[in-house]
Amino acid sequence: MAKISKRQRFGLYMLAVLVLIGGYVYLLYLPKEKEYDTLIENRSNKEVQLRKASIQAKNQERLKKEIIDLEDKLTSVKMQLPKEKEIPDLLKSIDAKGREANVDFLFFKPQPIIAKEFYGEVPITITVESGFHNLGIFLNKIAGLSRLINVSNIKISNISGKDEKITIKTEMIAKSYIYLENVPVSVK
Repeated sequence: MAKISKRQRFGLYMLAVLVLIGGYVYLLYLPKEKEYDTLIENRSNKEVQLRKASIQAKNQERLKKEIIDLEDKLTSVKMQLPKEKEIPDLLKSIDAKGREANVDFLFFKPQPIIAKEFYGEVPITITVESGFHNLGIFLNKIAGLSRLINVSNIKISNISGKDEKITIKTEMIAKSYIYLENVPVSVK
């Protein structure tokens, strides 16, 4: 074997050290750096998820309270909206309020139910004869009922003066509303 000079030995040592360092970097350091970057990215994603979960947890109590409030409002509305079986009682109430106000019914006919989202409209065609003041009393008494009633399409005509009193004929549609049990409610 030939003698290797100190310079060549030093060069070989340096080459061996560089090969070892390059192998370390290529085989150990670079894969670990990629894994480190992946872990940092995962950590950032988890922190974002944690913030979102924290916000949702804070909102959960508020949403539970809103749900309870909405259920209470729905119960209240259900109380104001009679079921179909309660319509005859409502019609009797309207008739009684008319008699209290000295209104003569000429025509009183419930129409078929018009289905809406979760409720139904029950239009009632009413024609009455009364004094103007008595009509106002009748409408006020209807408004005072515990059930929701909307009066529309009011047509008033003067028919004559009976017994020195002015008598008017009034045609109107009173709409009552009923709660429909088995109709799905769409949430918006």
